[in-house]
Amino acid sequence: MKKQFLQITTVLLMALIACTSVHAQTFPQPEGFVSDFAKLLSQEVRDSLNAELVRFRDETTVEIAVVTVPNLGGSNIDTFAVRLGDEWKVGNKDSLNGIVFLIALAERKMCIRTAPGVKNVVTDDKNEYIRLTVIRPFLKANDWTNGVVRGTHAIMDVIHAARTAQSAPVHTPHPWTTQDTLILLIIIGAVILLIVIIVAIRRVRACNEVLKRKDGVVERLDKLALKMSDPEMSDNTRRSIRKLQDRLKPIRDLLRDSSGVKWVSTRDELNSIEWYVSNTESAYESDQAYAKKAREEGPVLMEKLPEKLRRLEKKLKGGKQSEEASQLLAHAQQEYARARSIRAQACSGGGMGILDWIIVFAILDAIVDDSSRAVEHHDYANTTHHPSYGGHQQSDQTASDTVDSFGGGGQFSGGGGGSNDF
Repeated sequence: MKKQFLQITTVLLMALIACTSVHAQTFPQPEGFVSDFAKLLSQEVRDSLNAELVRFRDETTVEIAVVTVPNLGGSNIDTFAVRLGDEWKVGNKDSLNGIVFLIALAERKMCIRTAPGVKNVVTDDKNEYIRLTVIRPFLKANDWTNGVVRGTHAIMDVIHAARTAQSAPVHTPHPWTTQDTLILLIIIGAVILLIVIIVAIRRVRACNEVLKRKDGVVERLDKLALKMSDPEMSDNTRRSIRKLQDRLKPIRDLLRDSSGVKWVSTRDELNSIEWYVSNTESAYESDQAYAKKAREEGPVLMEKLPEKLRRLEKKLKGGKQSEEASQLLAHAQQEYARARSIRAQACSGGGMGILDWIIVFAILDAIVDDSSRAVEHHDYANTTHHPSYGGHQQSDQTASDTVDSFGGGGQFSGGGGGSNDF
């Protein structure tokens, strides 16, 4: 019995310690509506965006906290953003309409969290659209300014649109009369006649366009088909040519008096085929450029890689070991052995052809990538990671002494939102 009591007491103490550590996380004072602790933005951009958000708050009462941090210190980004919004009390205290837009640099994650008063305006669907469509492409390209500024503007646009819809005047419809019915019938008849005329004109124009352009598309595709035996052409390019040949078959022999032809849809199909033919021509040019690069740089890379792999192996033995880095090194060494084997077989059969060099160069290129990633994993394993705010120093001065403070809202745990990698 005593033993069971001790076990229960131990569990309760551990739970209490865990809860205390969770809630003990503190955050620095905000630097305004834009707190760029990761130093991703210029001072000019920070000041400009902060001024916009102050005006936006004054106009709508909605407060948006834009925050960047170097890392999360092991926290989940959604939990981090909720606690940050609660501690800073982002949003109007009566409306609870705060929004936190957070970017974590080291983890390459972002999230947008909304308090209860605004989650039905910036819905989860709109939130996800902004994150994936507006913000993510810029952050993936390390274009921090556009990612932050355009993402913030997109959030503001959603709220402006909702306010405009709410304030739109309601019109009372007037009673329907016989004269209204007559006018409607005339309009419908005119629209139908106009549609018939437009359809006929479109059909004639589409027919003329197809007959005028199809031979040029056929000729370009035939030229590509003649080069399919070129070893410099990739298998993907050859597959594209075969698919385009199948799609072009029904159009090749069309004449003006061909019966049953849907000329408009045929023109659209020809436009699509021509677009893909242009892409396939570009792909073949890229294949040739890659083959040239493989032929010129492959031998050099083949000679340099052994020494590079030896230096990498030596580096990975120093400091704290990283399992991911060791696996990448082992894979790179195996792939280099495979490249040497392919080269030896080709040389014994008469020498390295262009196709051999393309295959070998692709392997060597992947080895270089594996080596770079191994270095990144090793360096990360040997770096101390703590919650950080970009060297931000706490001071006795509160945020309200220097910048516009938030409105006492918070309560983000009852709101909405989501997060994504970038």
